[in-house]
Amino acid sequence: LAVLARKADYIPGVLWHLGSTVLSQLSEPSEMRAQLERFFTQVYAISIPERAGIGLEKVFNYIANGDFEVGYRFLTGLMHQKPFANDPALHGYAGILASVIFLDKRQKRSRIEPEEEESQSQATWMDTQKHSEAHVNDGGSVRDRKKAMTHLRKAYMLGAREEALLCLELRLLEETDDESAMETLLLKWLNSSPDSPFVKRLWYVFLTNYAVEADEPDISAAMLSLVHLDPTDQCLANAAEVYEEGDISLATLVTVLCTRLDHSPFHQDVKLWTQLADSLEENW
Repeated sequence: LAVLARKADYIPGVLWHLGSTVLSQLSEPSEMRAQLERFFTQVYAISIPERAGIGLEKVFNYIANGDFEVGYRFLTGLMHQKPFANDPALHGYAGILASVIFLDKRQKRSRIEPEEEESQSQATWMDTQKHSEAHVNDGGSVRDRKKAMTHLRKAYMLGAREEALLCLELRLLEETDDESAMETLLLKWLNSSPDSPFVKRLWYVFLTNYAVEADEPDISAAMLSLVHLDPTDQCLANAAEVYEEGDISLATLVTVLCTRLDHSPFHQDVKLWTQLADSLEENW
């Protein structure tokens, strides 16, 4: 975390902790609050204790007590002050906080009891409309999501290139099955960070898990690009299975296996040698 923090100009590297654990494994609200409390305590210690002073301390206190929405309002109020209006770190924090509010509401909304759903179906159109509007306000609303996306993109525009923010934005888009927006976002990052194994990995995962119209040449190209940048990437471990599903060519599979076998951790990997032997025996 210390190494990542030194690399980031504004958004501290500890954001990765949030992107990779808290938001990818949302569980019970109480556990999430505890994780966020630890996270923001770390952020406060590492990054900007003097720049925003006592204002941020109040925000973190609200968050530690589970008052996410109060903390968000206090933070956005702080950002209206001239010194902080264009601070990418604060926009990053606001985006994270708005995202947590949105995802937490969505999670609670998904726990509606079957009996309640049945009673809703028997209500009049007017009652249903009122109930629906209340749910939009209380159950992970479009407005909450829009706030989060606005802050995340503002942080990026102001110079924050923290990968955790990309993960978070993808997570928000995943909630609404917005495949087109996910693709646009990832292509933008691929253009700005063409040599990033992390971004290449996300692009490969998107093509194999989310893109409905992804074809074999695209997936093969993504896998080859990833293996040349990082032969040890765990996403490449299932190359044989991806080939069996018809998503990559035989040439791609052989190239991936040979590239990984040339890399020191895999010289004696029996599984990789077996996969290579099987693919050659079956096809050539």
